Amino acid sequence: MGPIIIVGGVLGYGVALAGWALGLFSARVIPIAIVIGVAMGTVSWWSLRRARRRGDGDDELHSSSGGRKGRWRKARV
Repeated sequence: MGPIIIVGGVLGYGVALAGWALGLFSARVIPIAIVIGVAMGTVSWWSLRRARRRGDGDDELHSSSGGRKGRWRKARV
């Protein structure tokens, strides 16, 4: 969880700092951009975790025998 959130915060800070340096907005925006970046990183981490738990990705269109209804199993290569 940590790395994605940190990267989101750093990217938000970088974008805000670049915008401030170019004169697009004031320095007050920098903390807001960091918060937005951390929030985006958190949402990315949450959706990745959810997709991994669900098994989305390289699945075949057949459900696993046994287990919970509606679950998909990974394709065998």
